Amino acid sequence: MAYDPVAAAAHARGNRIAEVIVFLALVVLAFAIAILIILTDHVVGTDGTCYFDTNSVNVCRYGFAVCIISFLASIIMLFALCRPPVAIGGMAAFGTIWWLAYAITASVYNNAVADGTPEGHYRSTVVGLSWASFACELAILVLAAHLYRVAWQPEELGSAPVEEYGRYAEFKARAEEEAAAGHSGGAAI
Repeated sequence: MAYDPVAAAAHARGNRIAEVIVFLALVVLAFAIAILIILTDHVVGTDGTCYFDTNSVNVCRYGFAVCIISFLASIIMLFALCRPPVAIGGMAAFGTIWWLAYAITASVYNNAVADGTPEGHYRSTVVGLSWASFACELAILVLAAHLYRVAWQPEELGSAPVEEYGRYAEFKARAEEEAAAGHSGGAAI
């Protein structure tokens, strides 16, 4: 197997992009946790009143659902890096749509709330974090599309090529042949 420096450099760039995707997925995870904490501690009153609501729609419950599902989706996305970029892109497309819908909903209801409603800065923080989560998911989607375009493949887990003999199975077969022939089994460097 000949060493191709261009292919190695392209694969290394793909690995760096995958590292950025991991970072962004962890950021979305942190934002979801922050939104859950803010909603629980500040935006939902002690009597269960959601300070986003102006009618029967409960934006706080919707926020809880978005954050919990996004939390799970981010964890799945981290494991999807072991799969082709299509899996990453699929999870990112889901997250992008999911966060866009919540960001728009939270923004609209935050603007519709009366001026005297308490915890206005916390509502604004939830809106800002939801838009930031949308931006991170959109960036992950763009990066996954780039990985798909350049045909990046993740490293195979548990199998590393051995320079002199190709893959491990070939190395093992050669080592067994050398041991049967009575050689020491070491390869000359």
